[in-house]
Amino acid sequence: MIKLVNSLLNVSRIDMGTLSVNPKPTHLFKLADAALDEALLTDIKHLKIIKRYKRLPKIKVDPQLMDIVFQNIISNAVKYSREHGQIVISMGKNKDNVLIAIQDFGYGIPKEQQPKIFTKLFRADNIKTRKVEGTGLGLYVAKSVIEAFGGKIWFTSEENKGTTFFISLPLKGAKKISGSRSLEGNT
Repeated sequence: MIKLVNSLLNVSRIDMGTLSVNPKPTHLFKLADAALDEALLTDIKHLKIIKRYKRLPKIKVDPQLMDIVFQNIISNAVKYSREHGQIVISMGKNKDNVLIAIQDFGYGIPKEQQPKIFTKLFRADNIKTRKVEGTGLGLYVAKSVIEAFGGKIWFTSEENKGTTFFISLPLKGAKKISGSRSLEGNT
């Protein structure tokens, strides 16, 4: 219940334009590793985790907000993976951007439902039949945060083969946004 209330509060803050962004130089791989450790605490699927981290400089993002993004996407990868599956997390950069990919080999998203994946309260039909908890708000929040950072988020998915979420963040970092509220964790 607390998770749902926090999620709804976060969505309200985003929709009202009161989201505050306070960028600080941040090691993205440390945030990803912390989110992964948290997601795996209750995991009983015996997942194989592959990390492909290239050397990255600290990037100016709001660490609290980026932590929420990683929590949402990585916990989804864990939840929607099959037992003894694997998750691959890659980070690197090109001339202008940090590039992040989080890949699972789980249930995937049905093609006809993919256009709705970043909308509020959406959960794909193939997941509703499984005992997987979720609010349908995490990806909406993740997309809003990444866009507030001046970045992009997108995905590829094939049903029964898995999903990869991609994030591109500008190397120059996010700009400060003086909103009245920050987001709560565990969206």
